[in-house]
Amino acid sequence: MLLVKWCLIDTLLAFESIVPAFSNLSFALLVISTLLIAAGGYVVNDYLDTDIDAVNKSDKIIVGNTISKNAAWNSYVALSLAGLLAAALPAWEIGNVNYVLIQVISGGLLWFYSYSYKRQVLIGNIVVSGLSAIIVLLPVYYEAMAEDKLYNTISVNFFFVKAYFVFAFLTTFSRELIKDMEDMEGDKSANCRTFPIVAGVVPAKILAIFFTLIVMAAVAYIQYYQYESQDYISMIYFLVAVQLPSLWLVLKTARAKEKNDFHFASTLSKVVMVGGVLSMLVFKYTL
Repeated sequence: MLLVKWCLIDTLLAFESIVPAFSNLSFALLVISTLLIAAGGYVVNDYLDTDIDAVNKSDKIIVGNTISKNAAWNSYVALSLAGLLAAALPAWEIGNVNYVLIQVISGGLLWFYSYSYKRQVLIGNIVVSGLSAIIVLLPVYYEAMAEDKLYNTISVNFFFVKAYFVFAFLTTFSRELIKDMEDMEGDKSANCRTFPIVAGVVPAKILAIFFTLIVMAAVAYIQYYQYESQDYISMIYFLVAVQLPSLWLVLKTARAKEKNDFHFASTLSKVVMVGGVLSMLVFKYTL
């Protein structure tokens, strides 16, 4: 969110000689709200997943060991409520406190993800991927709503933000599938119906690789225009930070057999995500 604000929004508005209308205080609270809601989602996921985690990662269980289940539940409630309160001022600044519903719905989806969606075919994967991608859009949305005259400028010129939105969705979806393959043993013990369990490991690999290849093709398309415009710095950055790790991810996913193999692939997918997100810095200084 900070990179979207600093590298994309502020940079693109500066080209139009427009001063950002959304205050720094409200933006900071929006970031804090997002962090708190997400943290609550992690806590409730651990709270509801103690049986599955006992199989998948018995050495890393926190709820029931480091802290009690009651303390975990209280932490979830406190984090979620604090996240909603932090979202109040940003919503008020853009003129409608009803926009706090964005955080309410996000928190609700995280609850239902942990309680039910993650145990169903692809639904949990789509929910998490969607929430991850929406985070990219939040700073743009609030900036657009802060002052009406900015809306047309932002909606027309923010192709790059939409590209990062798609990147976040696809890479997260691919990683969620890989994690499902990594966690199959524990998920089976809890009667989950994740895609690898229902369709099999090979179809799950194919789907995860397919989404990674889409990302690689899209990045290659961008690299072509970078080459045409002689923006060699950006082109080389994407090659080193996104394309090569993505290729490695495809190969590791295809060859993965054991739990550790899928864990490595999952970690590698994070490298791709970080490489893609940090490209905003390259965008800012080469545009």
